[in-house]
Amino acid sequence: MAQPLSNPTDVNSEINAQDFMLRQFLGKHVFITLGQVVAVEGEFIDVRPMVMGVAADGSPVEHEVIYNLP
Repeated sequence: MAQPLSNPTDVNSEINAQDFMLRQFLGKHVFITLGQVVAVEGEFIDVRPMVMGVAADGSPVEHEVIYNLP
């Protein structure tokens, strides 16, 4: 059974409506980030994202290596 695109709580307030629209927008897009190739093995690479995340207290969070990307 197909899931509905929205539910009643998505439109019962302005903030819920905005949240719904943002979720729909982000769900249809792919995002890129800069990364450093740290290893190459055959047709696969290991990459460390270069843009750090931010913790709730504002401190930087370094990403781990993403392995075996085609």
